[in-house]
Amino acid sequence: MKILHIANFSLFPRVAGKRRDDLARFYATDRKISAGLVRNGHCVFDFSYRDAARRFGPFGSKRGGVGAMNRLLEETAAAFAPDLVLMGHCELVAAKTLERIRAQTPGAKVAQWWVDYFWPHGHPQLHEKLPLLDAFFATTHPQAARAALGLGSESQLRLPPFYYLPNICDASVETARAFANPAPEYDVFYAARPDPRRAALLQVLRAMAGEVRLGLFGQERASFLGGAAFARALGNSRIGINYSHDNETALYSSDRLIQLAGNGCLVMTPATPQMTRLFSEDEVVYFESPAQLPELVRKYLRDESECIRRARAGWRRAHGSYNERRAARFIVEAALGQPFGEAYEWLDAADRPPPVPSVPGDA
Repeated sequence: MKILHIANFSLFPRVAGKRRDDLARFYATDRKISAGLVRNGHCVFDFSYRDAARRFGPFGSKRGGVGAMNRLLEETAAAFAPDLVLMGHCELVAAKTLERIRAQTPGAKVAQWWVDYFWPHGHPQLHEKLPLLDAFFATTHPQAARAALGLGSESQLRLPPFYYLPNICDASVETARAFANPAPEYDVFYAARPDPRRAALLQVLRAMAGEVRLGLFGQERASFLGGAAFARALGNSRIGINYSHDNETALYSSDRLIQLAGNGCLVMTPATPQMTRLFSEDEVVYFESPAQLPELVRKYLRDESECIRRARAGWRRAHGSYNERRAARFIVEAALGQPFGEAYEWLDAADRPPPVPSVPGDA
């Protein structure tokens, strides 16, 4: 199958000479999805829509290049003739562009994935595109995603099926095994941009600095981590803290969760509703509030064997259940409306059909 994957592949910095932290983001979701699709045998053409908009915009302004980027996207789709158009965020891609792509390739399916938080300013452009989609995926429970977008039962929009998409692990990307590191640099690792919703967490972590070797990054520009430096820090940390913009919405987490678990850290994460469907209490450590962290950290640093055992269990879950090939297969099956090949654990029970019988002689 030919798949046109439109996403933010971050080939160039956002502004020349500034904000270098978005370079070499080889661990980003868009790259993992493309890798999984290719490894599953599909022909994938990556279209970096933000880079294209900056290429055509004056002085590198992506807003100034939106029109030209949309025209190039149409031309690319016409030349490639994809069977599936898969979009990641794509806030600059116009609904009219999708309409024209669908008209010129009438047999193609169109789907969109969304990771991280649903920022309110993005709702209008999502509402315009939803009626044109065959499937919508989000790292949030489908009911919560619809609610976050203001799409209640009274919505007049023609909505596609909504699916949960787990944050994705890739063994060629998440290569560290921090649980096997005999002398990690950090006892506790946390990296995130400043946000008032994390103030209580940061206060707790900073108070522990004299007691543990604390790796705290991203709160100031000088401490941003990206690329290989970020990956090295994960592999040099015993415990990793996951704490998102929103820790109360069912199944939602940023990709920090999978980056930590996939690199072998013991993950401590909020007790987000339904998250035990993805990681059991034997695979990560859940906490109700940041105030519980000091005692939990002390407990697992004292009991190194238990810390390592749980970290290894979380690592196995991340690589076994949420790897890029399995996630890519799920995306294709859902987008094409095919029967699911297996009972993916992140699907609600009503959405889990029996596995498709294998054909004798199949590999």
